[in-house]
Amino acid sequence: MTKPSSRSSRSSPSSLLKKLLAHALNMPGAWEDHPWDHTVAKVGKKVFVFLGEMENGHLSMSVKLPASAKAALAREDCEPTGYGLGKSGWVTLTATKDSFFPPGMLEGWIEESWCAVAPKRDVARWMGVGADDDVPAPKRASKSRSAKSPKRRT
Repeated sequence: MTKPSSRSSRSSPSSLLKKLLAHALNMPGAWEDHPWDHTVAKVGKKVFVFLGEMENGHLSMSVKLPASAKAALAREDCEPTGYGLGKSGWVTLTATKDSFFPPGMLEGWIEESWCAVAPKRDVARWMGVGADDDVPAPKRASKSRSAKSPKRRT
């Protein structure tokens, strides 16, 4: 009896890319877009995952990982995302056919990234907190005079 493997070498980077894109597009409100000649998944107007196959056949995936960026960056196939995004918790993974991923790790990163950029109410619903539960409404700027600095008297 053979033991199942979670090694990505069982599938090509392009088939892994398709699997990860399908997972991303299953997130609530997710849709596919192609800015800057990249494939991205967005929720609303915000990108939560960049996916692409590089010229050398490797897979590239960038995700926002506020909780697990430090652990991800400990991997030798991960680095802070360029263009200053790394400062905001974005991590880029470059996977080869020989890369190893624990089962569900990449899908978990996609979910964490979605949670980081999706509207908080959508995240709460997805995580199992119902609409009637105590989910605070987003704060909106007040337009009343009392919220502004007092009028100067001269």
